[in-house]
Amino acid sequence: MMDDNFLENFKYHRRIYHSNTDSAGVVYYGDYFIFFEEARAEWLRYIGFNQSDFVSEFGIHILVKSVRDKNFLKPAKMDDLLCISCSLISHTKVSFRVQQCAFNEVGEELVKAQIDLLSVDSKTGRPKKTPTALLDRLSNDPSV
Repeated sequence: MMDDNFLENFKYHRRIYHSNTDSAGVVYYGDYFIFFEEARAEWLRYIGFNQSDFVSEFGIHILVKSVRDKNFLKPAKMDDLLCISCSLISHTKVSFRVQQCAFNEVGEELVKAQIDLLSVDSKTGRPKKTPTALLDRLSNDPSV
């Protein structure tokens, strides 16, 4: 069952493995964006949309347009269990912005960023209107 605050409070948990760390034993900074993408995909799945449906049913891909206000506050290490949040900030007909944060097991914020996502036509790569069903869900329309 979906939580009433799914747009603001989605949490995704992910363990850090050896392959995610660099020679200093901490998570490579670029891997956080992979973790954030995993969390966004699970957030969309949680609200009723999986990635293959966007292509097969709607003919779109949802791509990262930009990453802003990124802050690396504290490193994660091997075996840490991260909690990655995903919260909707805003949306238009072709894009939406989310705030994502990674926390360690004791609740310390490690990394945060705002990510702008864009719906693009899967054949032309040009911006395309986000499916109405997703826009309605992002608007938190209870009839969807």
